[in-house]
Amino acid sequence: MGKITDAEEQLKKAVSVRMENGPAYDAAVSVENLGQVHEVKGDLEEARRVRLSHPADIMVCGNYDCPGETFDRSQLLACSGCQSAFYCGRACQVKDWRARHKTFCKKRT
Repeated sequence: MGKITDAEEQLKKAVSVRMENGPAYDAAVSVENLGQVHEVKGDLEEARRVRLSHPADIMVCGNYDCPGETFDRSQLLACSGCQSAFYCGRACQVKDWRARHKTFCKKRT
């Protein structure tokens, strides 16, 4: 899209629609994507709040390459550095750290 604010607005709309009408997986992916937008903006507290906002505690792993499935919040591990990214296991956490999350995590600053 070119602008992070445009992405944020579109994802907010997608989350709203998918929470009401869409499959749980689609809603959870949109929530995760919105959380990643907040990471890019440097607002890890909002990223965490957004990711934890699904009323049924359904989430997806923060690793983009994780197979498409949903998890109950209690099944996921939070990043030990910032507590705002969530993963289905250590392998996904390490992969996402190397590919994306280390740039945004408080642990790095």
